[in-house]
Amino acid sequence: YSDIENQLGTLRHQKTNHEQICDGAWLFVIGLVKKIWIADVLAPVAALAFDTESSPQMITAWVGTLCYTFQIYFDFSAYSDMARGLGLMMGFTFPINFNSPYKSANISEFWNRWHITLSHWLRDYLYIPLGGSRCGSAKTLRNLGITMFLGGLWHGAAWTFVVWGVFHGALLMTHATWKRLTRVQLNRTLAIGVTFVSVMVGWVFFRAHSLEGAGSV
Repeated sequence: YSDIENQLGTLRHQKTNHEQICDGAWLFVIGLVKKIWIADVLAPVAALAFDTESSPQMITAWVGTLCYTFQIYFDFSAYSDMARGLGLMMGFTFPINFNSPYKSANISEFWNRWHITLSHWLRDYLYIPLGGSRCGSAKTLRNLGITMFLGGLWHGAAWTFVVWGVFHGALLMTHATWKRLTRVQLNRTLAIGVTFVSVMVGWVFFRAHSLEGAGSV
């Protein structure tokens, strides 16, 4: 709400901006294409790995997980683009919610690029009230873990989401410890690859119907 509060106050005085309407319509179409022609096309392939009673073959598991990794991005970002497009046509400018997250070189950067409004909400209403990074290294790690654990529960009351949140909490804690203890930096291309694979592993828990199902993948 704070992002559009000032816009609400000036909206009644604004005139129809045809350029803004065209830009909003184009953004909506981009989102629609991402949803129908990419996310929905990848979904059946991902289902081959996750919606099966038996354990998938290794190649099926990897291809299915990779497809779901891109499916969930194009699905979520599509809805965000369509919402931003509709808002723009009505005179509102909503913030970008996905900023090329799979180009991230570490897990902290990923969460600064992925579902940005959710990331900010977790930061402002969970991480910072817990003390953020102001209470020493040990409590900082604790705060990261608690925040992501609750972030997992926010997505649903299932063990798969809990494990997904704990997994990302562990990744953030590992990255924070790495930054504190060493100045070694990986080559950016290698770092992007490591981050991408780590996030992809996390999506297995997010997509699976149960922990047993995640284990079979």
